[in-house]
Amino acid sequence: ATTTTANSNNWTFDSNVLNGFAAINAVGFDIRGSNNILKNNVLDKSHPAINIVTAYNTTLINNTLLNSDIGVQVFNSNLRVIDNNTFRNITQNYDAYDVPIKVKHARNTIITFNNFTEVATTAIVIQNSTNATITNNSFDLIAMNNRNKYLAKDYGDPVCAISITALYKSYVGNGEEITNDDALNVTSKLKSDNVNIAGS
Repeated sequence: ATTTTANSNNWTFDSNVLNGFAAINAVGFDIRGSNNILKNNVLDKSHPAINIVTAYNTTLINNTLLNSDIGVQVFNSNLRVIDNNTFRNITQNYDAYDVPIKVKHARNTIITFNNFTEVATTAIVIQNSTNATITNNSFDLIAMNNRNKYLAKDYGDPVCAISITALYKSYVGNGEEITNDDALNVTSKLKSDNVNIAGS
């Protein structure tokens, strides 16, 4: 099932437990409005667990996301805070992403004090985004020789905590796929700008 705030503002979702269907489009929360807060929720087997699209000023704090293919997807949105959340085993390979946080076509994103465990390919992907701040997060990455124990089918991809890239697993994603003929032209327009990464 999907819980949505489509075109709604000033909602707070607190202390909910959502179990998805372990399938593509089994979305937990679909956020499309302004000034919405998600806190203390537990989302298991959703894809993506939290989908933030054309939203402004969304805050995610103290949520737990488990057993998904995408934990949080931020798309075409402005000013989000993702703070003190737990991501575990986001390797279910429903749509071959296997990434806890995916940020694309976004602005002013703050990702801080999150805990990532059982990460297959990468924990955070930034695509064509500006003014992202990634600080004080912790990462527990799956060793290459143990990755075959998980559903993620990315055995050949090197593990990386944070990826800032035009292509992820050779794809643009989100229905924006391209042919080989125009790959260089399109990917040159997908670069990110002003991404700041720091530890404690």
